[in-house]
Amino acid sequence: MQTEKVKKILFILPSNLGDLILTFPSFDMVKEIYPKAEIDCVVSPSTKEFMKRASIVSAVIEYRKDWRWQQKAKFSLSLRYRYDLIIDFKNTAIPFFAAPFFRTPFFRKKLDKGHKRDFYLRLSLKALGRKVIPARRYLNFDLEISEKEYWDSILRPSIFIAPASRNPVKRYPSSYYREVINGLKDTLPIVLVGDKTAENTGEAIMESLRENTNVINLISRTTLASLFYIFSRYSRVLITSDSAPLHLASYLDIPVVALFGPTSFKKYGPTSRRSVVLFNKNISCLGCGRDNCPFNLECMYGIKPEEVVKSVLSLL
Repeated sequence: MQTEKVKKILFILPSNLGDLILTFPSFDMVKEIYPKAEIDCVVSPSTKEFMKRASIVSAVIEYRKDWRWQQKAKFSLSLRYRYDLIIDFKNTAIPFFAAPFFRTPFFRKKLDKGHKRDFYLRLSLKALGRKVIPARRYLNFDLEISEKEYWDSILRPSIFIAPASRNPVKRYPSSYYREVINGLKDTLPIVLVGDKTAENTGEAIMESLRENTNVINLISRTTLASLFYIFSRYSRVLITSDSAPLHLASYLDIPVVALFGPTSFKKYGPTSRRSVVLFNKNISCLGCGRDNCPFNLECMYGIKPEEVVKSVLSLL
């Protein structure tokens, strides 16, 4: 590849937040090779605000899947000849219309194996033509000084729990989380995090813990950008199921106790150097990929709270 040609780079990012975070190591690799290149991103409405705070991203361009085909074609043509390299994680027609010097391949089925993060890295390598191990993590998310001061005033090193997932069948039972918290009450403070979809789960967990002043409920009070800052400074261990916070903690190399049932931990599990994956070993449908469960969520109910507590203690 003629590296001197690459001055403007476009990433076309997944719509799902978890998958988007799994592309972050690819950003680091590209930035290592092209430290002076300008990086833009095509994003969905749900990820736009998050990526607008990304430190190495110059512009965030919104793309809506509900556009008519004429709007999509006009959008794609508006990018024509603007970029030297396009890394398309969604395999859209945009690179065809935009006509960059270099791009990810359209035929990629053979690359889609193993962990999803590694798949995205392999795609990037196909466009880059060479492999480079980044010397450091380049991607960061900018917070206002007042935001940092606020989080610094209320937090200290803690065990974090992200109890919800977009798909209810991936969630660990609230009653089990209460047992886990009680089992860890003499260790570090415990902080619950999540977006608005986790509010009911958070309330259910907190229901019988009102007297436990060691627990802070931050559910619906954080953004992913603020979680990036909070995790990097204060998280000693994260307990969660398959979720965006899991992948964020993995990118930051924070120890994770990951609770897996209907999704494959080989494809979506934690990649931190120190992590534990827990799952029910006594079922045959593990990693079924279903959005509903005919077996009363045996996969998640089969992970006992005492196993979680033991795993957390081993990582502290």
